[in-house]
Amino acid sequence: MRAVTQLPQGYEKLGEVQLAKNKGLLIGLNLAALPLLVGWAWLFGYAVHVLVPGFTLPTEYTIDLRGLVGLVGMFVGIIVGVILVHEAIHGVFFWVFSGQRPVFGITWKYAYASAPGWYFPRGQYLIIGLAPLVLISLVGVLILPVIPYAAIPGLLIGLTLNATGAIGDLYIVGSLLFVPRHTLILDQKDQITWYSPVLARKTGDMVLDEISNE
Repeated sequence: MRAVTQLPQGYEKLGEVQLAKNKGLLIGLNLAALPLLVGWAWLFGYAVHVLVPGFTLPTEYTIDLRGLVGLVGMFVGIIVGVILVHEAIHGVFFWVFSGQRPVFGITWKYAYASAPGWYFPRGQYLIIGLAPLVLISLVGVLILPVIPYAAIPGLLIGLTLNATGAIGDLYIVGSLLFVPRHTLILDQKDQITWYSPVLARKTGDMVLDEISNE
């Protein structure tokens, strides 16, 4: 199967997720992110322990006003950098699978990469959804032994924030694991809708066979 700009005959809406408009879901995901934050921080910290055995975090800090401003600036820079790289990776895979440049945007609630008008097969969309978490985590861990010690704390913060912030992606990916194999997914910024030929099976599997042979 490949990404298409029109739903094949017989496909009907099966479900959707609207993260920005579902306040209950947003609150639930944010609450779930708190223990994940601790878990990811421990996991990446353990990776440092294994891969960089000589590294230890400072136990004493002396920070004046100038140092505090620099620390806040660094933290903000890490957050912005993580968001940009995360969404850029989503966008790259949207582009790879559709052949069309994706749309990027940011609001006060969220940042996004999207491919409006394109319906992606479930397998492709699972890759799109998981790519930032997997690639950033993998590359970050692999470069731990070769970067300067001074850069390790910032990298750990970035890896932890990226993995924790991917909870929305994980929720959507988890939802799509339980839909039919031939499902197509439409990504519209803050709304993910999926369509399936399940109801069309009453008249046979002609639609499924046609899509499978493309």
